[in-house]
Amino acid sequence: MLLRSDSPVSKPLSVFGIHVPLRVARWFARVWISAVIVGSLMPGSAKVMLRGSESKHIHSRSSTGLRHRLLHFVAFGSSFLVLSLLATGKREELKAAGEVMAIGCIVELAQYFIYAPRHFFEWWDVRDDAIGIAVAFLLLQIASRVNSAMSSRL
Repeated sequence: MLLRSDSPVSKPLSVFGIHVPLRVARWFARVWISAVIVGSLMPGSAKVMLRGSESKHIHSRSSTGLRHRLLHFVAFGSSFLVLSLLATGKREELKAAGEVMAIGCIVELAQYFIYAPRHFFEWWDVRDDAIGIAVAFLLLQIASRVNSAMSSRL
């Protein structure tokens, strides 16, 4: 996992031109992903109160709210982006995407088993997690190519 402290990379990261020590980047990634997990595992009533869900009623496939879907896109897409800061190459970026996707699947399985009245696995939440991760991955690739093109012109 990219969050391990025994990773061979020890140089500071450069994020938007700001140099960040690797240990700070790892700490931030751990806190961010932990917050996403804790937020995802909150009971439905707490999510409704915080406006993370639009209804106390059990969602059907067609009635998942737009806000709920956007939260999945942003939470898991941003988790990938945060974790990708620790990646040293394309292979590790793909690994980061897989790790965040696995976290999304595990969270949905945990919700399925913890919140017994639901009696169904929210596969559409996993789909929304995957879309958020894929969009973030594509944006990262585009940004990398634009950055390469800009630096080659200078």
